[in-house]
Amino acid sequence: MPVSNSRTISRKRFPCRVNPAVPSLDGRRPAAPGPDGQPAGAVPGAQAQALSAIGDRAVRIALDSYAGLRRAGHSAVRPAIAHAELVDPADVPRFAKLNVTAAMGFHWAKPAPDSVESVKPYLGARRWANYEPEGDIVRAGGRVSLGSDWPVDPLDEWTAIKTVLTRTAAPDSTYAKEGAMTPHQRLTRAAAIRAVTYNGAYQLRQEAYTGSLEAGKFADLIVLDRNVMKVPAEQIAQTKVLLTMVGGKIVYGTADLG
Repeated sequence: MPVSNSRTISRKRFPCRVNPAVPSLDGRRPAAPGPDGQPAGAVPGAQAQALSAIGDRAVRIALDSYAGLRRAGHSAVRPAIAHAELVDPADVPRFAKLNVTAAMGFHWAKPAPDSVESVKPYLGARRWANYEPEGDIVRAGGRVSLGSDWPVDPLDEWTAIKTVLTRTAAPDSTYAKEGAMTPHQRLTRAAAIRAVTYNGAYQLRQEAYTGSLEAGKFADLIVLDRNVMKVPAEQIAQTKVLLTMVGGKIVYGTADLG
């Protein structure tokens, strides 16, 4: 993973629009857009835009870009910044002001070679204190979602939640002796659960259908082997799913949980 003070940004997702005059890399031309400007087969209203920005300069450039988007009147777009590992304190409130989701990889919020060895020595104490600023963004009223960062990160939301709560390495890791990394950036359990459920659904324009258990939404739910709101935070990483229901149908496990 790049050092967190990298100044480069790259487009990760973007509005579903095409220019029929520009061929793709294989020489084929995309289908011409319809009357609404969307290509054939596009999902109506599915305007999701995200930039990957790791360092504080890159995050500022991304936020400046989204500020221009808002000034141009694009209020319906739901932009996001993936990673946002280092954010200048002056830019933290802009996530809420511009309604930009910080899609962050909670797995990285712990002592590890990529943090205490590859980043910390180069930032200095002041900037290091703001590293992986999930807590600052949420306290400033911003929205944080869990970005999968697949295939770099494992698809293991329980370890991710445990990490953003404790900011510590696994007990058997050689980095466990480092203790908590930037502990004031911890999320509460409620904020972490919301990040991996409703906030992700909002980012993808699916909050009317999923992301929370409410009347009129899909019955998408899981049953766990422990109460993740009450067990010691370190134990959350060992959470097992006993049952998965999608649209009211059991697709994993059994209703007999006795």
